[in-house]
Amino acid sequence: MTKYYSPSMNGFTEVKHDDSVEIEHEEWLYLLEQNHSGKEIYNNNGKPGLRDPIITKEQQSEMAKNKKESLLSDAMSKMYFLQTKLLLGRISTDEKEVLNQWVDYIEKLESIDDSKPEKITWPEAPVT
Repeated sequence: MTKYYSPSMNGFTEVKHDDSVEIEHEEWLYLLEQNHSGKEIYNNNGKPGLRDPIITKEQQSEMAKNKKESLLSDAMSKMYFLQTKLLLGRISTDEKEVLNQWVDYIEKLESIDDSKPEKITWPEAPVT
């Protein structure tokens, strides 16, 4: 079946419109496959083109906030057992050093301004 790309709709159709261009079946399948893999189909001078999605600053900030929350949650869960051992007085010197590394890491994460994602340098988690 013949496929058409309509720039005004930025989409595919099986019905020819005034602005439609015919698309080969293999090209149509490739475009859909790439779109499914995360690429964005856009109007490239009347023909379908592929590009990485355009992410707004607000979306970047939200992604940075989510990453920060996830890293903090992971760090807190890694510290839980060591904190318990510290409270019970059963922590070794090496474990106390690891606990301090996690605290330092959390402080670095908390200081990150996720409203400026382009300026973020994510700290490395301690190796335990």
